[in-house]
Amino acid sequence: MDIDESSGNDTEEDAPYLRDPRDDEDTETDADAGADDANNDDDDVDSDDESGESAAGSSDLEGPVVTLGIQIPVRQAGVEIVNYYNTRMTAAARLLRRQSPLDVPKDTVDYRFHTRFQQDFYQTVILAKAGIASEAQWVDWTHMANLGHEICDEVAQMCEDRHIKDIMWFQHDWNKEVIAQFYATIYFGHDPENGNERTIYWMTEGHHYQCSYTSFCRYLRIDDQDVNRPKLHYDSPLSADQVRFMYPRDRVGNAGKVTGLYTFYSILNRLFRKTLTPRDGNPSDISAHAKNLMSMMQPDPRGGDFSIGDFIWEEIKHIYETPLKTCVYAPYIMRVILKVTRRNFGMDVKHEPLRIKHPKHVRVPSEGRYDEVQEEDQEDQGPLPD
Repeated sequence: MDIDESSGNDTEEDAPYLRDPRDDEDTETDADAGADDANNDDDDVDSDDESGESAAGSSDLEGPVVTLGIQIPVRQAGVEIVNYYNTRMTAAARLLRRQSPLDVPKDTVDYRFHTRFQQDFYQTVILAKAGIASEAQWVDWTHMANLGHEICDEVAQMCEDRHIKDIMWFQHDWNKEVIAQFYATIYFGHDPENGNERTIYWMTEGHHYQCSYTSFCRYLRIDDQDVNRPKLHYDSPLSADQVRFMYPRDRVGNAGKVTGLYTFYSILNRLFRKTLTPRDGNPSDISAHAKNLMSMMQPDPRGGDFSIGDFIWEEIKHIYETPLKTCVYAPYIMRVILKVTRRNFGMDVKHEPLRIKHPKHVRVPSEGRYDEVQEEDQEDQGPLPD
């Protein structure tokens, strides 16, 4: 089986990006991903402009622009569909996900899939979800700075200190069908020809591709030191009792919920829900390892550095093993797919900016006691009118 692969030996560092991860500087093929990029990152654009990263037809991609659409799979006559979209099939789906599709012969007639499991998962799980992927937005830090609010500035500074500010600013449109194919066919394994490095394998338009963890982080412009930082998924998700520090004394009964948070953590939660910890399900809860992430945003020494590359990688792995979860990280995944495949796909979902409201009331801890001021609960706000 032929697999197009990314290099796991990327030794050259991309120039730091502002918001635009598919600029014309990305000219290397995936086979020679270590080559230097021509630096065209200097032209920062307003969020209302069409960025070269988000637009189709970038010069580093091959062939005409093709905008794929969702298609019901072509099915062999007499072969029944297996519905994996219910809780009783979670264990079966997880087991099948962990079996390498590279080791079995193709048993589908639809060119996009290698196994019937992939085809059925695509049709019964992924297509069952509205929008295919969870809503994602990029943080408009300029807007946030212009609010002139002390706590907003503290949040931005903490995100910079934890090396996640740039990835939250990352902007990339995506194509729903390309993302659907990725999640239907993805397999997490290790590449024996590349030092057994952890690697993702998937199919796009009937072709097999792979990307090492090293290349994955490089394509997202995650800094080289990230690999040495603590991995949050090595630990179990924090319990509600372990995140009581994020709530005033009269709100600790809400621990693990999005309501009642101190303003600092409330703002962080709104930003993370559209960037680093996108989620479906119950929006009132802070999900699983999102609590661990929030905990690391405490001032030192209670908080500390962590590997954001590993966090995103492990969250994708968790989603791919859980049929009831919605596809996440579409902007990041689209970037990786374009880098590896070099296919010129048109985008049908625009990655919109996230611009939070100015906090009307502030809830902060004070020295030796808790502030009694209660903050009004606010919903995330999308793009503001011009």
